[in-house]
Amino acid sequence: MEIEEEQKITKPHLPLPLRWEIVNYKKQGWTNQEISRKFSIPESTCSAIYRKYLDIGDIVDLPKSGRPKKLSDMEENMLIETVQSHPEMSLDQLIEESNLSICKTTGWNVLQEHGFECKTAPIKWTIDEKHKKARLKWAKRYRREDGNFWKRVIFSDESKVQYNKKKQRYWIAEENTPEPIQRDRWQESLLLWGAISYNQNCILEIMKGTMDSVVYAKILKKRLLKNYPRLRRDPGEEDDSNCDIFQHDGSKVHVADIINSYFEKRNIKLLSWPPKSPDINIIENLWAYLKNKLKASYSNTGELEEDIVNIWENIPSDLIENLYDSIPERIQAVIDSEGGPTMY
Repeated sequence: MEIEEEQKITKPHLPLPLRWEIVNYKKQGWTNQEISRKFSIPESTCSAIYRKYLDIGDIVDLPKSGRPKKLSDMEENMLIETVQSHPEMSLDQLIEESNLSICKTTGWNVLQEHGFECKTAPIKWTIDEKHKKARLKWAKRYRREDGNFWKRVIFSDESKVQYNKKKQRYWIAEENTPEPIQRDRWQESLLLWGAISYNQNCILEIMKGTMDSVVYAKILKKRLLKNYPRLRRDPGEEDDSNCDIFQHDGSKVHVADIINSYFEKRNIKLLSWPPKSPDINIIENLWAYLKNKLKASYSNTGELEEDIVNIWENIPSDLIENLYDSIPERIQAVIDSEGGPTMY
C-alpha cells in the first residue's frame, strides 16, 4: 500500500502588531493558553515571542546566519591566490589548480563574493607604423571640421553575413543520441553593401558571392545618385559646400579605374580615407547592430534576407545621429593614440 508523504508544515510568520499584542496580554497576566485561543495560534509561539521580548527587549526577527560556507577561509584564499596568479584560466582550470573538490557554482560564487568578474578582453587590430602615420596625418587634417561638414558625408562599406541553417531538435529517450545531419561545413554567406546619410536615408544591397569592381560599379550606377542626388555637382561649380561627399575605403575594388571613372564623370566629391580605419567609419557600428539583431540560424536564405532588410529599414534614427555626432571624438581618439587603434 502506498503511503502519501506528509507535507512539511512551516510555522506561520506573525506580523509585528500581533506580536506586540501578545506581549501586552502577557504583561496583563494572560496565560499562553488564553492567548492561543484568542488568536488561534500555538501556545509555543506565544511563549517564544514573550521569551524573546524578555531576552532582547524586542520581538523583531533577527538576521539569519544564511547557508553555511562550503569552503574554509584557507580554501577560499587558495582560490583567490590562484585567480590572481592566473587570471587567464577558466573556472575549471582554477579549481583544478587550487586542488579543491568543489563544483563550478561554488567556485563562481566565491569569486563573485570577492569582487571578481569574468570579462572578455577587447581586441585591438595591429597597425604598422606606416599606417599609423597615415591615420594621424588624416586625423589632424580633418579635426577642425565641424558637425555640419560630417553631416554631408555619405558613409559606405561592405560586410559579410553567414547563413546558418536551423538546428533540428528531437524528443528522444535520455540514453539515446540523435542521428547527425549531414551538412556542408562551409556555410553559404551573403555580402552586404550599404550606405548611410545623416538624414537617415540608408540603402542596402544584398549579394551572394564576392564583390569586384564590375559588381561595385553596377551597384553605384543603380543606387547611388538615385538615393543621394546631392552628390552630383554642377560642372565648373566652385562652391561645393552645399553638396554631399561620398566615402569609401581604399580597397582595390573601390579604387579600380572603372570606379574612379564613374565618380569623375558625375563630378562626385570623394572623402580621402586613411588605411586600416574601421574605427572611424561609423557604418561599421550599424553592421554590428544589424548582426546583433539577427537570429542564430535560419531555415533558408530567403528568411535571412528578409530579416536583414527588416532590421536595416528599422534602424533607430537617433542611433545614426549619435554616430555622426561621434565623428569628432573618433578623430581626436586617433590623434591621442598617435594613429594607433582606438576604442571605437
